[in-house]
Amino acid sequence: PPARPPASPQAAPRSHAAVVHDSGKTTLMLQNLPTGFMRDALIRLLDSQGFAGKYDFAYVPVCFRTLRSLGHAFVNFISPEETGRAWSRLDGFAGWEMPSDSVCGVTWNDKHQG
Repeated sequence: PPARPPASPQAAPRSHAAVVHDSGKTTLMLQNLPTGFMRDALIRLLDSQGFAGKYDFAYVPVCFRTLRSLGHAFVNFISPEETGRAWSRLDGFAGWEMPSDSVCGVTWNDKHQG
């Protein structure tokens, strides 16, 4: 039988940082936050993970009836590079300052960017 052509090399998977940088987006939604996780906890988390001064907006929506967080937050970072770094660092994060089995998921905030 004739020789088969060599298989074409597959592209290596791109890192979150590379994908984020190429997108130009800067606003992330953090999901599956622990019960009771409020804005001050978000600020402490971001700063402790090396993002102090690297974001310009941080919002944790709350239920006005219970005054508890809804389990997600929105953060706008100052550049696509910082956004990529945050995605890589926070997606799968579980080292909360409070007891919790929650594992953070990161996605785009599709409604608003910047």
